[in-house]
Amino acid sequence: MLARAEKLFSRGNYPLAKKEFEKVLWGRFQPVGLPGRSKGPSGPESERMVERKDISERIEICNKEIKRLKAEDLIRRARKYSGNGNPREALRCFEGAYGICGEDWIREKIGRLREILLVDDLRKAARDAEVTGEYLKAAELYEQAFMAQERKDLLVRKAVCLVKAEKHSEAVSLLQDLTLSDPRSMYHYGFALAKVGRYLECLKIWDGIESQDNCFLAQKRAVRSLLAANLHDRFSRAENFFTEVVE
Repeated sequence: MLARAEKLFSRGNYPLAKKEFEKVLWGRFQPVGLPGRSKGPSGPESERMVERKDISERIEICNKEIKRLKAEDLIRRARKYSGNGNPREALRCFEGAYGICGEDWIREKIGRLREILLVDDLRKAARDAEVTGEYLKAAELYEQAFMAQERKDLLVRKAVCLVKAEKHSEAVSLLQDLTLSDPRSMYHYGFALAKVGRYLECLKIWDGIESQDNCFLAQKRAVRSLLAANLHDRFSRAENFFTEVVE
């Protein structure tokens, strides 16, 4: 039995080796006189104690190796889940591995995954709020997501919600320092600019959108008309001012 345990140990089959070592330990080294128990082999007590210690050390090594292998398996599964776009299961596996080996890099990985999941949950809640027309609530949720993970797209989503909630000045303040390339966000930025009377800036933004949508083209014409009327009003006031000064 001991030879089988040693053979399994040398092959790295630690779970089975542990079982065999435990059989040897509890089979050979029972207290004398217990009913139904063998007294064990004869020999000096000191030799028996050394042998028992060696087997106990082997069992302890098996326990450590079993934990190590379990941690490695959990890490392997976690990486697979991450690669397949399942951060929640990846987090569960990394947490299990960290509980076994407690390595710093795993703790850092857990922190990043928790951050990703928090942002994902907040984005989902924000999208749900958008669907129900709760745009200010959605904007707040996007802000919380941005605080957890500073990503430009989250600020853009917040600004779009502010436009839909008719908080045009706030949306402009948020978007004016960002470089926009997405036609959807460019449209909403231009719309907000028009709503706060910045018609020329609106048209400059909208000129970067390649769209022949009739509604969009009609909105551009309307903004041009507003710009022309605004300029005419300014020139009229300027002429009146100079007339009054001359007179």
